[in-house]
Amino acid sequence: MLAFILIVFATFMSFAINAKEYFNPGDPVGIRFMCRSESAILAVANADTKTLKAAMAMIQVQSKLGECAVLPGPAKAILRSRVYTYVDYDGVKTEVWLIVSKDVPIYVIVAQPAAKKSSA
Repeated sequence: MLAFILIVFATFMSFAINAKEYFNPGDPVGIRFMCRSESAILAVANADTKTLKAAMAMIQVQSKLGECAVLPGPAKAILRSRVYTYVDYDGVKTEVWLIVSKDVPIYVIVAQPAAKKSSA
């Protein structure tokens, strides 16, 4: 199960990367992971600042508690408001956003595009 979550989260993180330099309210993004409470998503974000393994473990914990869900495929979401900005374990600027679906608050994590490395 953890391997599946690892693959889904890694796919989510790459899918969530948008061509824009920064995300703004109203931007559409693809999500594969979401939480229903701010405290649950911030626990995942905190783990994401340490290691990928820590983030995956926290996603699994929050999923078992019923606070978060890994989606079977990408879902389109419209960003509503930025909750928190941090730098992940790999140095990528990452943000926690609130989206609203049918008047229900949902929290997601989106990563900023990684800087292109020089081929020289």
